[in-house]
Amino acid sequence: MSFFAFQLTAVGRVAKQPEVQTKGDNTYCHLTLIGNDFAGQGKEPVATILFLVAFGKTADVLAKNARKGDQLIVSGHIRNNNYQDGEETKYGLSYIVDDFTWGAPGAEKRAELAQRARTYDNPYDHRDSDIPF
Repeated sequence: MSFFAFQLTAVGRVAKQPEVQTKGDNTYCHLTLIGNDFAGQGKEPVATILFLVAFGKTADVLAKNARKGDQLIVSGHIRNNNYQDGEETKYGLSYIVDDFTWGAPGAEKRAELAQRARTYDNPYDHRDSDIPF
């Protein structure tokens, strides 16, 4: 395990489908998580959006398997993302995914899983049979 000065843990739902991109030898994908935080008794929850980036195999797995609405538990770290724009220095931060765990599937993933269950010969699916369950 690597040590980073600023680490993060985030739990949220995928806001839009991540897509793999390649720049030079680097494979990456941008991941947008959204979470609703408690704002107080009788108040509307506050939506918090976090923009993350994943690299390499992690990026590939997320892009192929994550669907909008899926819950993810992400661990990562924060890095400076400063750059020069002519004479001016632009300051920013990158939130980098180191690892993640699947949480509850969203509606899109549940629909995909249900379709797969109907497509393959599922011994537990008796909806189309004469067995009275």
